[in-house]
Amino acid sequence: MKFRKKITNKHIIVAIDIALNTSGVAVMGYNEEVYSTFLIKSTLSWRYYKKLDYLYEIFSEVFLKIANENPKSVILVLEDRLKAGFSGATLASIEGARVTSYHAFIHTFKASHIKTSVVLYDPGTVKKYFSGSRNAKKETVLKSASEKYPFLKKYKQEDVLDALYLGLYYVNNK
Repeated sequence: MKFRKKITNKHIIVAIDIALNTSGVAVMGYNEEVYSTFLIKSTLSWRYYKKLDYLYEIFSEVFLKIANENPKSVILVLEDRLKAGFSGATLASIEGARVTSYHAFIHTFKASHIKTSVVLYDPGTVKKYFSGSRNAKKETVLKSASEKYPFLKKYKQEDVLDALYLGLYYVNNK
């Protein structure tokens, strides 16, 4: 992970579209500036706990790299629990990955002087903010969001876009 600009002494948002196999991450500023985007991927054939261990290690490395840049504050923005449309196993997997990212965040920053907080948003609320509908399809959200934020057009990966939506929602609704 590389930062496009220095994040020292800035208020930073780390927005994560969490999943067990591929998570999108956006590191942003309060001014909607994007400092970094990337994916965290695990291997599909890994067992559940191996994936969680891997995610913990990777998220810890990401948060440590951010902490070492000495930002003024770091807000972790995650989707809140998904409610319907997914199997119990999928919901459990996503929740395991979300809790893992949260623990890596808390453990990495607990001994630092950097102010932190965690914010959760319902995915339907974020979709409605960008598209007008809680049930909008990804294409509709992208079209509407890109009209308001033209820089989003350069991002092609859905998980990264979802992380950017979370970050932008936070910036505009904090």
